[in-house]
Amino acid sequence: MRALRRVRHDDAGFSLVEMLVTLVLTGIVLAMVASFFLAVTKSTAAGRDSSSAVGSASNAADELGNMLGFAVPIAVSGSATPTPAISAASASSITFTALPDQAAASPVPVQVTFSLDGSSNLVEQRVTGVAGSGTWGFSGTASSVTFHGPFDTSGTPLLTYLTATGATVGTGSGTLTAAQLATVTAVRVNLAVSKPSIPAANEVAVVRTIAMPNLLLNGSAS
Repeated sequence: MRALRRVRHDDAGFSLVEMLVTLVLTGIVLAMVASFFLAVTKSTAAGRDSSSAVGSASNAADELGNMLGFAVPIAVSGSATPTPAISAASASSITFTALPDQAAASPVPVQVTFSLDGSSNLVEQRVTGVAGSGTWGFSGTASSVTFHGPFDTSGTPLLTYLTATGATVGTGSGTLTAAQLATVTAVRVNLAVSKPSIPAANEVAVVRTIAMPNLLLNGSAS
């Protein structure tokens, strides 16, 4: 009888207290695993977005550098004063003429505009020039390329304009005057990418100062 009672006692299973303790410990372990998983996921997403942001900002800066480096005034038939290379400029956009295909026997200028769209992406638009009446016209259909950001201009302007001596040509929230445009020989580009997954302290920014040598060579800036 004693042996039978011992067997029955051993088959009683877990007590309610033991089950509660087990459930609590299991919940703690699961919470720790979930927290670790979320932290790894968040870190991976931030790293992926940071890498993407660096690539996008670098590509945009390279394109700005390539085109601004070819900026040039356009000669006008019968006039000693050429059309200025930069026709419009502000802290978030610039329009200028350039000769990117200088290897051609008769290079054709293009009018280039870089500006931010409604989603703060950088958009490049090009219009190929058409000769007529002693000068070039730019009224054709524009081709466009978008460099995805979004680019943050809340702290530092996207574009800052410099003279040959390195002095800043102020824009504030407006556009440069014709007199100010004539003094620009370089553009400082600040491409700061802002994404929710990237902490503000780790915001990606590509900053370059792009010289426009043709403007000095043509004597259109001082």
